[in-house]
Amino acid sequence: SLITDKSTNNFSLTSIGVGSYPLYPFALSSITYSSSAHGGSLYFNGNTSYLSIPANSATALSSFDFTIEFWAYLTNGSANTSEGFYSNYTAFANTDSLFFGKHTNSSGKVQVFIRNYSNTVPFMTEPTLPPSNQWVHYALVRSGSTFSIYRNGSRTLTA
Repeated sequence: SLITDKSTNNFSLTSIGVGSYPLYPFALSSITYSSSAHGGSLYFNGNTSYLSIPANSATALSSFDFTIEFWAYLTNGSANTSEGFYSNYTAFANTDSLFFGKHTNSSGKVQVFIRNYSNTVPFMTEPTLPPSNQWVHYALVRSGSTFSIYRNGSRTLTA
């Protein structure tokens, strides 16, 4: 398997059309890279490649606090494309559906859609486009009824 869940959840991950790529965000930070601990990065083509886990209560995200975080290397951050970083739905009409990623209805800015808020209007839209050709750390955090997007450790938006 290209990737394993090393958390206490130990979810079974399925990779679809994903290839490994020799880029490491750790090379740009003070964290020492170890292939046995970090395993490298994955390449997603923006269309047909993704990771999938079976639906379960831990990914429902309906009412509890959570953090979704990751490193991304966007080759064209200014592109007006829809590129999901995380979604937990197969049909956005489902209650508690969440989408976090770049979206075309904001000229490619990073957005969050939450079905309980609206199925046509984003809940949050970052004020600027994500950078291109560099590693970026993103986090979507829910604490109580407050949602925040962080980019490289700085909060860009709260709702």
